[in-house]
Amino acid sequence: MASHQQLGKLILLSALDSPNVAIALQQHMRFSTSAPNVGYLASGHEAQRQYFSATQQVYASFGAQMDTYCELTQDYSEQAFSDLLNCDMIHLAGGDTFGFLQGVIQRQVSEQLVQYYLQGGSFIGLSAGAMLLTDTIATAPLCGDNNAVGLKDLSGLGLYPNLYVPHVTDPQALVPKLQQFADDHVDQLHSDTIVLASDNDVIVYSHGQQQVYGQPLFWSLND
Repeated sequence: MASHQQLGKLILLSALDSPNVAIALQQHMRFSTSAPNVGYLASGHEAQRQYFSATQQVYASFGAQMDTYCELTQDYSEQAFSDLLNCDMIHLAGGDTFGFLQGVIQRQVSEQLVQYYLQGGSFIGLSAGAMLLTDTIATAPLCGDNNAVGLKDLSGLGLYPNLYVPHVTDPQALVPKLQQFADDHVDQLHSDTIVLASDNDVIVYSHGQQQVYGQPLFWSLND
């Protein structure tokens, strides 16, 4: 296993088009050599790669290059996945969280993604991609996702110690659902905190420390 010093960086966000996201990505994508090479892991099939193209443009504005596209569905390529693991950072796209995790399970790539991080690779998780970095994606219904694929095992990559809910506009309105979530899952969880993040909130997690941009709410499951 990699040493503590080799661990990569995790950047969790709800959206790409906000002031705090721009600040955070500009600060944390600085590399000592040329522009960082960011790979793109789609959450599902992109026939026209429209989300990939839009994301490419965003990263280009931050001085990063994004040439590697990989998906885990019908257009999966072992070569593309190998190329992905050679990138400086991997962007985990937004979309259907349950479908995303299903692809990870079916392609049996969870351990490879974890090892990428342990050996110094960094992840930028967008919405569904951010939830994938946590212990479980069981929080996905709190932002409107449905388990249409019928997944039984909702275990995520387990790299970020808290749970995560993106696109939160009114944290107080979520309290009854959070209390019900705690009642339903408390005995199954390793995390005791849920991050409620708006589209302008960013969490950067590195070596056990986190830097916060915006005002996400850290809600304790023990309350």
